[in-house]
Amino acid sequence: MTSDPSVETGEAGKGEETTVMTSNRKLHVLGLVATVVGGLSLVVACGSSDDTDGGASGSGGGGGSTGCSDCVVPPTAPADGVPGDGAGTVMAARKWYFGDTSRSGAADPNAWKKFGYDLDGEKSNQNSSNHCKLVEGANDAVKTDGDGGIDNSFGPNLLPLLLGIDSQFPTTINDNVTAGSFAMILEIEDIGSGKNYTNLPGALYFGAELASEPVWDGSDVWPLYCDLMSECKTSGTSQRSAGNKSLVTFPNSYVADGTWVSSTGANVTLVLAVGGIAGILETEQVVTTISQTAGFISSSLCEGDALNELKNSIRQSSDIMQNGTQNPDATCDGISVGLGIDLEAVQLGEVLDATSDAVDPCAG
Repeated sequence: MTSDPSVETGEAGKGEETTVMTSNRKLHVLGLVATVVGGLSLVVACGSSDDTDGGASGSGGGGGSTGCSDCVVPPTAPADGVPGDGAGTVMAARKWYFGDTSRSGAADPNAWKKFGYDLDGEKSNQNSSNHCKLVEGANDAVKTDGDGGIDNSFGPNLLPLLLGIDSQFPTTINDNVTAGSFAMILEIEDIGSGKNYTNLPGALYFGAELASEPVWDGSDVWPLYCDLMSECKTSGTSQRSAGNKSLVTFPNSYVADGTWVSSTGANVTLVLAVGGIAGILETEQVVTTISQTAGFISSSLCEGDALNELKNSIRQSSDIMQNGTQNPDATCDGISVGLGIDLEAVQLGEVLDATSDAVDPCAG
């Protein structure tokens, strides 16, 4: 599996000024990414260069389907799938698309409509009645789906909040990845050249800073932060070869007609298709993570009205139930997410010892 070679990344780090994060801020930004990615379903497909990040059409996922025959949904596990018969693959996210630009890089406030999947089996708009109750104060537009019933409240609702904190948030993330400061890395064991597999073990890792800018030709060896591993010590942290495993695993992932899906039995459910991530975040988990990390993003968010307003706005972005359904009798407690992503082959390096605890900017 390789990402589309026609998609180019920026040239940050090659003569242009890049805002490189400090180690502590990297870890807290990665914590935010983990919150986003960790609540999702991951599906990976290869070889498409257009701006539509959809999968198969058909009846939608979680529940309450109204016969949406053309909704964009992830593929189901293949009936003719076989166990893995290959050497496996390791891929890193080379570029992220957060919903404010198309894959070609053009600014587009509606780009979010093409990233993600239909998760609830509904095509919703602001007037939909078969929908969970919005959080008090939320605009009815929060109900609105993207193309093909795609559920993605992150793009029109959460992303503006992040941009309000840091107007260069997407650029900063991608510049740091391009410079080799960090990366999200996906390992899929035993995958071969076939198009249909079942029960493929997978895992997610966070790559730490490289000694030089990555070349993205499969030779980059990324060291790994131990924060996402089963053992993480200030010294003497065990390596993967000694049994130190990722805490984010996909034990029952599958490949359906060339598209990898994390499966729903994972301790994290992730969907990556044509280079995309989709799924549902637990609203209160996002609020908690933001509360714990906000001060590292901006000191203005340490406490008081600014932080409370941010937490309320996050809650008001809730557009779905955590289990992927719509329940008109219950208040929405999940936030749908759709992101674009480009992947390139890399190698897993050594597991690093834990970094020293960051000084809390909100303390004192």
